Amino acid sequence: MNNTVCTGPFKDMIPLYVKYKQSQGYKYESGFKLLNAMDKYFSEQGCIKIEMPKKIVLNFCKRKNDKESCNTIYKRQHIAKEFALFLKEQGYQNIYVYDYEYLNSHSNFQPYIFTDEEIKKIFKYIDSLDFKDSLNVKDKNYADNFKTIIKLTYCCGLRSSEVRNIKLRDINFNDGTILIRESKNNCTRLLPVSNTILDILKEHNKKFNLSINDYVFKSYKGKKYDKHLSEKFKEVLKNLNITTETGNSPRFHDLRFTFAVKSLEKMQDENQDIYCTLPILSVYMGHKNVISTEYYLKYTKSVRDKINNKMLDFNKEIFLEENGEENE
Repeated sequence: MNNTVCTGPFKDMIPLYVKYKQSQGYKYESGFKLLNAMDKYFSEQGCIKIEMPKKIVLNFCKRKNDKESCNTIYKRQHIAKEFALFLKEQGYQNIYVYDYEYLNSHSNFQPYIFTDEEIKKIFKYIDSLDFKDSLNVKDKNYADNFKTIIKLTYCCGLRSSEVRNIKLRDINFNDGTILIRESKNNCTRLLPVSNTILDILKEHNKKFNLSINDYVFKSYKGKKYDKHLSEKFKEVLKNLNITTETGNSPRFHDLRFTFAVKSLEKMQDENQDIYCTLPILSVYMGHKNVISTEYYLKYTKSVRDKINNKMLDFNKEIFLEENGEENE
């Protein structure tokens, strides 16, 4: 949990609530930040005891300015409601449970599925001198790190945070596996990787002579790369004229999304029973449950027009858990 100490009316209950959520498998780091913000807000509104008056709750949940995203507002609405329910279960009075319809946080969300040709185009470009020459960064190793990160992310369907957190000790070159430690949902999992990816990682290790506890992808300062990788990825796509139908750049996270869809399509091409193989893919991708994996079926070629849309009308919390915070 974040080391920040809450000082408002909920200071004693927030740690209990966070432990409760963590017991369900959530890391809840961003949730704690929101709770801390709510605690501070209620304190500023004159609350000195554990209570959640309706007027203050609604003011906390409403849009703060024109620049606030729907996703940000949705998260405030959701956490205010869930925390209120928790307090009511503990027997507290004067607790208003947010009962308005949640703001639609992803009504316009449309993931981008890269074609095989686009992936080849991206790989070819990041391997080229043109890419190195286009970089304007202090880190002389950036190009080599970046191209390996992109390939590993796509070929293994990793989250941005997962690939950035890999240390040399997590790679077993003999068994051909990578250990992903305590990722989203407190999930630790062992990934088998292809010989091609293993060879790329061996070459990367040889080039940089990494120590056992080093991040595999470390900056010139010796630290792991930050989320700005997504901005550089968008620059690459812009240079290659790869855009969505609305003219925007696809997201870094769409590499993972494409991996999931391509994996499902491969299963279909091989006539595998999707609902027998879905749990395997779910574990591989580190999903909390198979429902999160099932969502990707909507974007496969053969299922897109056939599957019952009602089956795919999943709870927003499940969807945002996978596609909200990690969308870099």
